[in-house]
Parts: sequence; structure tokens; C-alpha cells
Amino acid sequence: MLTEQELNALEKPQLVALVRDLQARLAALEPAVAELKARVDMNSGNSSKPPSTDSPFKRPPPSAPTGRKPGAQPGRAGKFRRLAQTADNSESVRPCACVHCGLDLTGSAACSTTVREVVDIEVKAHVRHIELAAVRCPGCKKRTRAVAPSGTPKGAFGPNLQAAIGLLTMQGTCRGDIQKLLQALFKVDIAIGSIDNTLTTLASASADAVDQIWHHVNAQGVAHADETGRHVRGKLGWMWSAIVAGAEYFRFDPRRNREALFQLIGVFEGILHSDRWGPYALFRPEERQLCHAHLRRDLQAIIDRGGPDAEVAKRMLALSDAMFETWHRFGEKAIDGATMAAQMQPVKDGWKQGATELEQCGKSKSQALGRSLLALWPALWTFIDVEDVQPTNNAQEQALRKLVKLRKNCFGSTSDTGAKRTASLMTVFGTARKQGRSVFQWLAAAMDRYNRGLSGALLLPPPLPTG
Repeated sequence: MLTEQELNALEKPQLVALVRDLQARLAALEPAVAELKARVDMNSGNSSKPPSTDSPFKRPPPSAPTGRKPGAQPGRAGKFRRLAQTADNSESVRPCACVHCGLDLTGSAACSTTVREVVDIEVKAHVRHIELAAVRCPGCKKRTRAVAPSGTPKGAFGPNLQAAIGLLTMQGTCRGDIQKLLQALFKVDIAIGSIDNTLTTLASASADAVDQIWHHVNAQGVAHADETGRHVRGKLGWMWSAIVAGAEYFRFDPRRNREALFQLIGVFEGILHSDRWGPYALFRPEERQLCHAHLRRDLQAIIDRGGPDAEVAKRMLALSDAMFETWHRFGEKAIDGATMAAQMQPVKDGWKQGATELEQCGKSKSQALGRSLLALWPALWTFIDVEDVQPTNNAQEQALRKLVKLRKNCFGSTSDTGAKRTASLMTVFGTARKQGRSVFQWLAAAMDRYNRGLSGALLLPPPLPTG
């Protein structure tokens, strides 16, 4: 850095050379500054970052007023809590006198009845002591100790408590908080290591169900796939997920490549929903459906960076709005498939032109997006021609949110075995939810079967016989 005196002492040729040098440095720094600014401005609307990472101090611009009042709109079907089918206690209460005129109502018939339900819970641990007597043989003088009855858990905790530990863990509760909750609610003392051992046992009891779910996923015609990071001893691995109608399958793999994808999905012959990540090129574009929600975020990122290509992205984003409006009308049965396909044609033409313009622009990221869209062109529009295919991968995004919450609360795993155990329990948790089954009741039943040495419990109905 030159001082003011040194600058004043420079001759004109030296000043010209200095200005040129500074201009060259400025030109070299501008792309780096733009890249750093784009990173700082990244949010859930222009990248794959989850909404939980958005700053609470940066609010999105308010949407245009619709003229409707907040809350449920007129004509919307109401939702009410259903009454329990059975009650532990029931009582009938009658009015004694008319609140209007004071007339005695004793003996008058009731004109109608309503049920007010009061629900409470019983917080109690059920403790079972099993005395195992030891008897010394009068012949050999050696002792023989009795064994616990068949079906008794090997450890100190029963299937309901084990199921509760599994449920709390999959809901994102860390081991220490589980320990405190069990003590506060049930006066149960349990070590962190015992909680971890319980999760291992739950994963073993669920192994047959997880295997059944994997085969079920691979036999479907449409699947959603994605992956998210999972740290194991500080090293980044990947939790892969495949979602189909009625089932969710998770698998941990230290790799994020085609081999890991093959282990997840096997020889899958249906349509695969995904983003544009490289390993998904294992499938031909005609066998895929790209997520338009991801593409909208990519276009928004181009708009936020500014420049001539931002106008192209704005046009494509407006066409995307029209596409989703048409898709929702089709979902509401307002139009048929042929009408939808016809109304999608201008959208496809506009996106083709936009992708071509992005490929030819001077910015590397915009060029990469345009080139990728043209190379994967059939995968953008599979949902128009194939039934049960949607234009977004939102089902997968929602499934991965549970893993993200678990990762934030529990800070990853300490071994590959622990990560694989988490994947197995998440498979059970997600599939039971999709099947409309109680995760707690299923885990408790699975542990009971496991303790009795019976075959593993299954979550999905068995396949119908063929032929």
C-alpha cells in the first residue's frame, strides 16, 4: 500500500500502470465478491437450505391482500376431535329446574343429550419382580437357578417402556432428555447406555419389517428419492430415503454416489422423483421426474444474483406459476388429462426457450442450469403423461424433515452401526404413520414377539398370491 507522499512522487506512466493493475485486481475480485454475496443471501427460497436456517430477522415481503379474513374460510369442512369409543366412567347429569322460568323439571323426559368428554392420563410405571430361586442338588451338591418365564424381557425394561423410548427418540428427543422425562413422569431410573441398548434391541426386532419395506419400495411404479447429511464421529455420511405410497425406507451410507443409490433403490423399474444430483443419472431422463420446487429455487437464486439472465429466470418462474395452477386444477378434477397436456404446451415451449438462453448466457451457474435442463428435458414433464407422478418431490422433503430435526437435536451418531439403527427405526416410524398405525403399539408388539423368540413383526400387509 503506497503512502500519499509516494503516490505524489509517481510519474504519469507509473500512475497509468498502477491504475491498470488495480483495475485488473478489481476485475478478478468482482466474481469472488458476487459469489460470497450469493452465499450470504442464500435462504430456503433460493437454495436447498431448510426453512429452519432462515434468519428470524429477515421477513419475506408481505403477499398481496386477498380480501379474506384470516383462518378457516366459509364452506370449509370443520375438524373435530372424535369421542373415544369406550369410557372408563360414565355419568348422566340432568337439570333440576328451568333456567328461564324456574319450573321444576324432575321427571320430565330429556329432549336431547350431548356428551362432554374429559380425558386424563395415568402416569404410573408397572413393576414386576420375578424371584429366581436357586436350589442345591442333594446329589452333586451344585446349585441350579430357575430361569425367567418364557417371554420375559432379557433386560430390566418391558416392551411398553422400550417402545416409548423408541418413539421419543424418533420424535427428536435426545438421550439425556429421555432419561429426564422417564424419571419425571414414571419415576423410572434408566442409564443413557440402557437407552442406547434399548434402541439397538428395537432395531433388531424391526429387522424383518424393514426388509419387507425395502422389497415393497422396489416393487412400486413411482418412488421419491433424496438424501441428507448424517455425521458419524464428525465425518459426513449420508442418510438416503425412498418414499412410495404407503411406505418410507431409510438407509445410511457413508457414500453419496451411484452405488449408494443402487443399494437404496435396487433394480427399480418405475419412475423416480429426484433432484438433479449426479448419482440419479443412473436412471434415464425418461425414467425420472425432476422436482420443480427445486428448480423454482434455482431460478430464484438467478433472480437474486441479478444481471441479464435474471429476466429469463423471471419469465420461467412466471411460467412455473401457470404450470402449478394448471396442475392443481387437474388435481381438483376441474380439467382432464388431455386438457392439462394442451395447457402445459406453452409452458414447455417457454421453458425450452428460457433454458436455451440460460445456456448461452455468460454466467457459469446460469449456464450450468440451462445445460442441465436441456440434457434432462424429458424428466421435467413426466408428470403430464404418467399417472400418479407429481411435479415436485415434496413428499420426500417432508420425510427428510424428521431426520433433519433428529440430527439437530441429537448431533449425529458415534458409529456406522448407530446411524444404520436410526435408519431402521425411521423406516418403521415413517411407514407406520403412512399405514395409519400406532408406532407405539407396533413397537411394543414387535418387542413382545422378539422377547418370546417368535418371527419378526411386519408392518405391511402380505402381498396377494399371484396366479
